[in-house]
Amino acid sequence: MTITFPEGEFNMEQKRKIVKKNAARYKRMRKKEKGKMLTELEEITKYSRKYIITLLNLENKIIYSKKGIRVKVDISKTLEIERGRKKKYGKELITHLKMIWSLSGFISSVHLKAFIDENWEWIVDSEYFENVEEEEKRLIREMSSSTIERLLREEKKKYKILSKYKSRKARRNHIKKQIKIESFYDRRVERVGYMEIDLVSHSGNSGKGEFFYTLTSVDVKTDWTSLRLLRNKARVWTHQALSDIFQKIPYVPYHIHSDNGSEFINDHIISFIRENGLSQTRSRAYRKNDNALVEAKNWTMVRTYTGYRRYNTDEEFEILSELLHIIELKHNLFIPTIKVKRVEEREGKMRKVYETKTPFKRLLEASEVDKNRKTELIMLKKSVNLYELNERMRMLLRRLDRAYSKKFSEMSGLNIDLNTDNFELNNKNNSDSEVR
Repeated sequence: MTITFPEGEFNMEQKRKIVKKNAARYKRMRKKEKGKMLTELEEITKYSRKYIITLLNLENKIIYSKKGIRVKVDISKTLEIERGRKKKYGKELITHLKMIWSLSGFISSVHLKAFIDENWEWIVDSEYFENVEEEEKRLIREMSSSTIERLLREEKKKYKILSKYKSRKARRNHIKKQIKIESFYDRRVERVGYMEIDLVSHSGNSGKGEFFYTLTSVDVKTDWTSLRLLRNKARVWTHQALSDIFQKIPYVPYHIHSDNGSEFINDHIISFIRENGLSQTRSRAYRKNDNALVEAKNWTMVRTYTGYRRYNTDEEFEILSELLHIIELKHNLFIPTIKVKRVEEREGKMRKVYETKTPFKRLLEASEVDKNRKTELIMLKKSVNLYELNERMRMLLRRLDRAYSKKFSEMSGLNIDLNTDNFELNNKNNSDSEVR
């Protein structure tokens, strides 16, 4: 035999010792002799030929450990060799990503990537990034949405999003016959100004009595969203809210699409819409997908912040009105949304191509929007500080929580703890009114 080995039964440690004992001789042998040695080692150790060659070549080789320490390999011991490509994006970036993710309102990784791209100069100029190394800034700027998703995966497991919605039956009346039905697959939106509108009720567990509503309107082309708080479902409040929205939106509306709610299907609103030279359509009964975009905004811009509690006091109305204004500013100016750019055929399949931009950027790119309006939008974004906006939002949410708790403590005469220092921005506010 060309090899030498110790006597006895061979366990894993002993097999490694056999290979180690013959490593120096193997490196000096000629090709034919090496082949014989490998065959004999295969027979004794039951290792594969390639693995034996790897062990023989590694013995006494100089390598660097995970910590960057220069060491000489001893194959009789467990090898701590980090295989594969060295990681480019380490765990040290997670802290910075979490901060940006929190600042954006815990949006998805695709949205967060677009958020970083569009607001990067503003982000790096903040106080938080003063002590962050330039290399880490570069890596955050370059990472893809998939990398962001991977790094935030464990953090995202801590958050649970309630996906339940309250459904309400639409009322029927003769006025509906005057309004054309438009389904989602019949819709053709070619320019800015096509608006979807809907109401969100803040009724808690019961729909009885007086409580507030949020009127949500969104431009289908750009995702620019407006929020207005209504004291109740009366037509006068809906009329007033729509008038205010039409005066302040940075584009000219030409069409209104709503569901079959009586707040929109009535003589006053129909007359108002026609006086402003707008066309109007409505969804099919019990088909929320016909008004899908505004339904999505009802969740991301209303329910996510206000939850399912019942709001009906003057103090709550004041707080909610300001809160909705801040939410509107934040999402329109800073938070990107995903939209289908085009549908194309690839390899016999129809595939959708998406774009991720903020409503602000889409309006700047829209040819239908007046130049003066675009200038006003740019000045508006420059005047808004997202850090201060988020801080104001947290303060308002704490005030809203206190007002809600105070209302029930006065009713019951109980001493309720109003300490809300641990209140989080992503609080669902549904502990006592969760949809069952």
